[in-house]
Amino acid sequence: MTTAIADIAIALTSFAACVYCYVLGRRLKSLQNTKDGIGAAVLAFTKSADAMSETTKQTGEQAQIIAKRLTNLLAEAEQTCARVEDLTLDMGRRHKRAANEVTEKQAALEENMQKTLKDYHSQIIALGTVAKELKTALKPQITKKAAFRETPRTSASDKLLQSLTSIDKKVGSK
Repeated sequence: MTTAIADIAIALTSFAACVYCYVLGRRLKSLQNTKDGIGAAVLAFTKSADAMSETTKQTGEQAQIIAKRLTNLLAEAEQTCARVEDLTLDMGRRHKRAANEVTEKQAALEENMQKTLKDYHSQIIALGTVAKELKTALKPQITKKAAFRETPRTSASDKLLQSLTSIDKKVGSK
């Protein structure tokens, strides 16, 4: 009997194991179902992972393209910056050179103007002296003519005398 009890216990345990396996099989089939179970979740996860992988690949390619463009733009910007610096230095040198030339030309112009003014001043003084001499030389002749005239007329010599007198006054006032 002991064997019969052991056989019955083994049979009952086997039957319980079969029922348990049947229940686990059904649960496994429901989990593998691609509509509702984990199979659907795994399928969605696989699709999502594939899409993410493709997006990551495209993003990497775009990042490489953008990096190349940025590298080119940076190189171009550095070249432009160097050109701007060269142009700035060149403009500074040209400005200094032009300022020096203007200063030199102004100094030369001022010197020439002073020299010209001195020359004109001496010529004006000489003209004044000549005018006095002419006035002195012509005065006796003009007085003789004026004594013979009955009506006062202005002759060329009178006009000359008036001009010389006005020049003499101007030179004398300076």
